[in-house]
Amino acid sequence: MQKIDRKKQILTECLALFSKHGYDGVSMRDIAKAVGFRESALYKHYKSKQEILDSIFIEMKAHFEEASKAIKLPEGNDFSTLAMEYKNQGLNELKKQCSSLFLYWLKDHQAVQFRRLLMLEQFRHSEAENILREFLIDGALQYQTALFEKMIDIGYFKEVDSEVLALQFYSPIFLLLCKYDGKPEKEKEALSILERHVDTFDATYRNNELK
Repeated sequence: MQKIDRKKQILTECLALFSKHGYDGVSMRDIAKAVGFRESALYKHYKSKQEILDSIFIEMKAHFEEASKAIKLPEGNDFSTLAMEYKNQGLNELKKQCSSLFLYWLKDHQAVQFRRLLMLEQFRHSEAENILREFLIDGALQYQTALFEKMIDIGYFKEVDSEVLALQFYSPIFLLLCKYDGKPEKEKEALSILERHVDTFDATYRNNELK
């Protein structure tokens, strides 16, 4: 018989509870009830509720890194090479990556719960705010800005402000994620809009000489 990983079980149940009720809305008694053993037994695995939250942050960072590899998101900061790849191949690969990452945050059960937890706790826990910004706000915008800057340099996009370009590209994607949150059955509709967004963006900002 496979041994149950109690620490993992606690994190799974706490992620679900925290994402629904918020960190402060869940007690150690609630957690014990969810995992099915005495409250005193929790302290054999975690010293405090804060340690559980910190462990969730670590666990979900690793989960995101694994998903990124599975999606085959570009790694590193070689934006010049990446920009040349998009110039030669068009934005179909970028469209594919955007769709895969969008579905990860929309449909992956743990990712959905974690995203909701971050949104709830961003104003109460600095680490939640930092991770939210790294994964879904500042990090995404910085990445797109650096990429689009190189794509402007090599002549793929028109001479425009790369930071504003990143905002105009990413903001609708983030808004779509909010719009379809909790509606995975509308996946096709969401992906259709996302694909049309990337196509319209490309048609609007691509250098006329490349059209």
